[in-house]
Amino acid sequence: MNWIKHTTALWAIGLMISSLYAAREPAQSRENSEAANQAYRIQSLLRNAESLLKENQNERAEKLLESIPRLYPSNVARFEAHLMLGRFYQESRNTEKALKQFQAVTSSEAPEELAEAYYRIGICHFEVAAYNQAFSTLRKVTNEYPGSVYANESYYYIGLCHFQLKRWSQAVEALKKVGTSLNTEKQEVRLAESGQRLFIRLDDQDLIVNAREGGKQITLQVDSNQGDKETVTLEQLGQSGINYVGSVKTGTGVSTPGNHILEVRAGTEVSIHYIDDHTHSGERNVTRVAKVQMVSSAVIGFTDGAFRDYSEGIFVEQPFFIQIKDFDRDISDQPDTLTATVVVQYIEEEKDDEKSGVDLSSEVERIRTRSSTTVTLTETGPHTGIFVGGDQVMEQTEATQQTEMETRGILTARTGDQIVLEYTDNQHIQGDEPRDLRYTAKILTGNIQDVRIEHREVENDDLRARKNLIESKIFLKLGQVFKEVGLQKKAEEKADQGLDLAENVIRIGFKAGIDRKLVEEAFNSKWELLLVKNDLRGAISVCNQLIRLFPNSSLADHALMRIGMLRMEEDPREATQIFQSILRLPQSELKAEAQFRLAEIAEVSALKAFGRAQDRQPNMSAALKAYKTCADNYPDSPYAADSLEKISSYYIQVKDYARAIEMMEQVFQDYPDASFLDSMLFKWTVAAYRLGDFASAKEKVDRLLFNYPNSDYAEKAKKIQAIVVKKL
Repeated sequence: MNWIKHTTALWAIGLMISSLYAAREPAQSRENSEAANQAYRIQSLLRNAESLLKENQNERAEKLLESIPRLYPSNVARFEAHLMLGRFYQESRNTEKALKQFQAVTSSEAPEELAEAYYRIGICHFEVAAYNQAFSTLRKVTNEYPGSVYANESYYYIGLCHFQLKRWSQAVEALKKVGTSLNTEKQEVRLAESGQRLFIRLDDQDLIVNAREGGKQITLQVDSNQGDKETVTLEQLGQSGINYVGSVKTGTGVSTPGNHILEVRAGTEVSIHYIDDHTHSGERNVTRVAKVQMVSSAVIGFTDGAFRDYSEGIFVEQPFFIQIKDFDRDISDQPDTLTATVVVQYIEEEKDDEKSGVDLSSEVERIRTRSSTTVTLTETGPHTGIFVGGDQVMEQTEATQQTEMETRGILTARTGDQIVLEYTDNQHIQGDEPRDLRYTAKILTGNIQDVRIEHREVENDDLRARKNLIESKIFLKLGQVFKEVGLQKKAEEKADQGLDLAENVIRIGFKAGIDRKLVEEAFNSKWELLLVKNDLRGAISVCNQLIRLFPNSSLADHALMRIGMLRMEEDPREATQIFQSILRLPQSELKAEAQFRLAEIAEVSALKAFGRAQDRQPNMSAALKAYKTCADNYPDSPYAADSLEKISSYYIQVKDYARAIEMMEQVFQDYPDASFLDSMLFKWTVAAYRLGDFASAKEKVDRLLFNYPNSDYAEKAKKIQAIVVKKL
């Protein structure tokens, strides 16, 4: 059956930023009332954390979110805290911390949480250029959660990964699929963002013949209920001849048919018409119609007097200015108006509780309103969809008649207050539910003080430890730079300075009981500094000390992996013990790599034994078993594909071509983004040729030359291609 799919450039992104923080009813049975109460308390904490983040009180929000999994380790609502904290770290460019939070969510059973977690893990890997790891998690989203909003975004990042690796054809194939994962459970009339280009996709099996014969141009008719009519020309998408894509620009203004711009305003519904020449049931010239509801996601904020730049500070006794962009409020041919609320808020001072003697309320719960008013904004012109206005804040003093000013709707504020712009967006890309928007700025009073530079001695143990740790890491970077350019003496000098600081942090930790994370990071800095000095034994000792003190540390496995890699050539037995210790850890994200390294050690050992004994073939049974264990136990890791490639290469070597092809088929099916696919296609060509399957051999060699024209195997492939063509 033929159909039309439509989307916009912001379709996936718009759904992605939907209200993920909204409170949800805890899915608990009535019998488990305690768990239900826990979930309710967690949701309350999450709302408080969200408010703190909006107020830029990031440190308080971070500590609040970190406390939720610690206080409620078994409640499923904790995963939302991990997600919120992970998003915060990701936006703050703290990729390492974000990755840990998203990995914690992979224990969830909720599909929407899993889809987001794997998607964001993939982004974390992309940001640190770990493209193979990014492929494994992003493909998990596209394969297991194809209807989620994160599937489209995952295709986009898969394409970017291939682009960074200069695999152009694979990048194009992935990027073509962006926007194709549409949730079939959504409404018939889909939403699209006003002001953005509207993209239209057409799938029709009958168009294969038209594409092959270079036939007629494919066009669609796009109409709106406001009287606009535009013709959109489609272009072929991909090589199949089935898929076509086109687009039309949308904008505000009076509908003018045929000007190549689809003018939209409040309530605009777009109909896309396509004449289907031949249907599956044999009918001719059937009109297919897809509908799109155009909506505008409002943007609000305080601005400067020219309405160009957004402002985060408002001075008292001076006018302030507001701008709201909302095309949905353009309802007439004259400049329209809308209203927004402006509120001045302050935080009430802490008051001791009568019973406990301690104030138990959070800062969010102590937010009070000092004054508020309603501001009317006017559209900047007919059909612009941009509304501007303003007001003024008066400074509140002891002599101010506050009651009278409130009655007159005058805003008053004091030093330290904040001013909040509030607006309800009734129609937007996220759905039908109204969306409450807030934009916060600081109240500024008095004159700007002169800049002064002061040096203060840090007396707090926690602050002193943080300061020393930062300085230790700086010396580590300097030492690594000197070592890379061959200045080992200078490197060791910087390493010694960093070691003194790291050891000081550890001493403070044991003495004063500072945050455990600081102590762990100090151990990490210490062994890295010892490696700069080439003191491998000292680094191993520090690593073992960390494991004894903090057996569940997330840094221990990374330290062991680093040391194991260094010991692989010099002492394979010791490296084997180190990798096995990683496998014995209760939790580690490096187990797949550890198993793969064990297989590599077994392979090297077999090859060395073969060289000494001069057997007919090296005994690779132990290595193959280790590689297979890696592929079976860790199928979602990039090392699974590498393990299968190793096994298939061995079968080629021993001329077991049938089993090699079987293995390669599995790799291409399960790991379409592996880095060695060009090599595998070449081996597949050879295997098929040896089995006498010349048609398959030609198909594989053609695919190799088309997808990987710059491959190291390209020249050999061209020679084999000529031989295969003669055989055929």
